[in-house]
Amino acid sequence: MMLSIGDRFAIFCGESIGDASQRRRVLDSLKGTGREIISIDRQQIEQFTGNVLQLQTKNGGSVLAISTAACLSLRPEQRDAIQKFAQLVESPLPVFEGIGRGSARCMMADVHLPRVTLMRE
Repeated sequence: MMLSIGDRFAIFCGESIGDASQRRRVLDSLKGTGREIISIDRQQIEQFTGNVLQLQTKNGGSVLAISTAACLSLRPEQRDAIQKFAQLVESPLPVFEGIGRGSARCMMADVHLPRVTLMRE
């Protein structure tokens, strides 16, 4: 995964887009959303750093689900940038990453539906 979009930040590997004009268009589009862009490189992509998912906690806070491999590949300034918006919640996923070639985001589904309150009888 070369891109992960959170509510106030985006993790993006620009070097994964070979065409410079296309890369610029994507970057300009992301910047236009007002999100902070956190750049990652191809080596970090290999460690699943783009395969993360921002989640909302019960109390309205934000966490970023991330594998241990991805978390360890973050540079200090990247970690600091992410932690301005979300708490890192890391989990070791070596089997999933090694055999399935997926990571934290691949293991979860995004649900963007309004919360429904069920009435009990």
